[in-house]
Amino acid sequence: MEKLARSLGIENLSPSRVSEMTKGLNEQVQDFRSRPLTGRYPVIWTDALYEKVRVDGHAVSMAVLVAAIRESFPGASWQRCKVHFMRNILAHVPQKGKDSFAAQLKKIWLAPSAELARQRAKQISERYEKRFPKAIER
Repeated sequence: MEKLARSLGIENLSPSRVSEMTKGLNEQVQDFRSRPLTGRYPVIWTDALYEKVRVDGHAVSMAVLVAAIRESFPGASWQRCKVHFMRNILAHVPQKGKDSFAAQLKKIWLAPSAELARQRAKQISERYEKRFPKAIER
């Protein structure tokens, strides 16, 4: 409690003051934990991927949201984490072909436009649909 108080700029708490504060917090926690859970409690789970982006001529890390729910974020599109997406696809590619196939997939994400990304995805699908059909299904 003293460490918390110090972080808030409060110094030299007496033991009785700490006890009072703790009692008040314990009551609030108990009220919260025993509240009735009626009604709807929608859950929104989002995930972010940190990417290096240029801002004012400098490279900075920026969180990029990679999961969204249409009902909760109107107009947002759903997108999977690219790392997990790649892993799921590569699970259906023999070890011998993983490196070259993964390099081709990465070119989709590196495309400078959505149109070029779609073209690359189509080319990869056509090129590998017979060799790695389950990977292409994903």
